[in-house]
Amino acid sequence: MEWIEADDRTRPFCVVFGPAGSGKTSLLWYIVRTCTDKGYDTARFFFRRGMAERNSAAHLVTTIAFQIALSIPELQPYIAKAIALDSTILSGSPRRCIDNLLVQPMRQLWSDYPSFIVCPRVILIDALDECGTPDILFQLISTLSSALLSNPLPYFCVFSSRPEAHIVKAFSSDPTQHLISRQIDIGMDFDAMADIRIFFRFRMGEIRHRHPFRELIPANWPSESDLNTLIRKSAGHFIYAATAMKYIDSPIHNPHDRLKDLLGFSSTKPGASPYAELDILYHNLLSSIDNSAALREILGIHLLLSSSQSWIPETLKYGDSDFFKRHFDSLDADTVLAPLAAVLRYQNRTITFYHQSFVDFLFDKAGSLGFSIDLTRWQEWVVGQLVRHFYEGNCTPRVVKCLTIV
Repeated sequence: MEWIEADDRTRPFCVVFGPAGSGKTSLLWYIVRTCTDKGYDTARFFFRRGMAERNSAAHLVTTIAFQIALSIPELQPYIAKAIALDSTILSGSPRRCIDNLLVQPMRQLWSDYPSFIVCPRVILIDALDECGTPDILFQLISTLSSALLSNPLPYFCVFSSRPEAHIVKAFSSDPTQHLISRQIDIGMDFDAMADIRIFFRFRMGEIRHRHPFRELIPANWPSESDLNTLIRKSAGHFIYAATAMKYIDSPIHNPHDRLKDLLGFSSTKPGASPYAELDILYHNLLSSIDNSAALREILGIHLLLSSSQSWIPETLKYGDSDFFKRHFDSLDADTVLAPLAAVLRYQNRTITFYHQSFVDFLFDKAGSLGFSIDLTRWQEWVVGQLVRHFYEGNCTPRVVKCLTIV
């Protein structure tokens, strides 16, 4: 925030690196709220792997341009004119989108109104590691660099990412490097263990005061030994701490018993993956579900529908828009998924995962300890449903033609 308020346009980049589950997304949301409180307009985009509308650089630029246009009404006619002249820019490359939707409209606005004053505006882009391919990522970063370097645009950019090699390289190469005012490594620049201790104490204090079963919690809960064990299990990863607290804070269980269960989960061997304890937590949550067949079917279908690389027949996805939701109802998804409240939310017949690490766990055949999801199997299931619709006479002529071709 000091960097934003200093308004140094010569170094408009801030980069936050950190491993999965270290709290990058939470940090960026906090910056959004703080900027809003201080009167700084923000435009933001939070990438998410596996969601077609949230892992595309083109969607990033159009979303950012839309948000900026809302906060600068004077800019709207210029952006609208650019789209009216050539609507294909909305699906163009990052370089083309940025130039036509941000750079040129701002230049024209200042050309027409030289005295127009724009307060500093902050663009926050989270989870760059979940953005398309390395080539697209390089193009995005280099184009933003050029735009901010060669044009007096009133923007500051905050990025967050896992420290993957190609992303670190993108930010360490010219002309990007000299634009970076701050580069922060959450995994190294902060004492995560101390912060996680504070987090555990705060959340457990809340539970002792407001939980439905608070009268069953011992006075000295949690013990210092139990707290130290939890902190050790977290291995510095906030995602473990957050998931563990969601597990302990279940409103239908005694938090004291839930903590004992959590501490009793099998410990990992020395030298194991830093996420091994989190994997064990995920495994135990999944193991607590009685109807494992329905669980696999619900998660498999949902992940297939969320994948941008899977084929979903229009007859099922659009022609019969409630097909999958009704299928989840037939599997009693509300009841099946209830024990997974620590890692996902099931609301209005829609699943929302709290963190990508749980999805990574489900796709990891070796590390998921028997709970991996094979999308190929569920792709075959969807095709089977389409065939059933075909024989029942529910397919449109267009789909019949497609089936004939296949």
